[in-house]
Amino acid sequence: IQRTSCQPREVCIEVAKEYPESTSQFYLPHCVALHRCSGCCNNEAFYCTNTSYALVNKTLMERSQSRLDYTAVTVTFINHTSCDCLPKRPLRSIIRRAATDRLCSPPERACASGLWDPANCVCVSADTINYPEREAEVLDSGLLALCGPNRVLEESTCECICQNGLTEASCDPGWKLDHKS
Repeated sequence: IQRTSCQPREVCIEVAKEYPESTSQFYLPHCVALHRCSGCCNNEAFYCTNTSYALVNKTLMERSQSRLDYTAVTVTFINHTSCDCLPKRPLRSIIRRAATDRLCSPPERACASGLWDPANCVCVSADTINYPEREAEVLDSGLLALCGPNRVLEESTCECICQNGLTEASCDPGWKLDHKS
């Protein structure tokens, strides 16, 4: 049972899937070893999810489409540090009219923020959750490290977008949106 229980496990994560907005960069290695929650819960009404995480920095070699050489860069990733089996339904007394309420299972690919709201079927940013002030500061720094400066988490897509709302389509002909700034 210990080998299959809900716990952080080392897995191979593709950098491009963790940073899908970095389409103009190529990273070596293409994958990094991180911990993600997985395993079985003792009850089918529960699912395995992360309850805490740490930000880890990995040194990768980066090459953009415009350059031929590689540059060493530090990239921040979310590493799950503890997991728990949480109910798919909110903890409340079940009444007949609530029996039709359904909660969504977590997506196949983890949310970029690492926070899944099963009641609303969306990835959530840390600022939508009431955390003590100290924990909120840690989460804010985590999202800053995840999205970078001048970027915010778009809750509907769970992707980092420009804070000023600019998109590729809003650029004049011959100009390209710099996703890093």
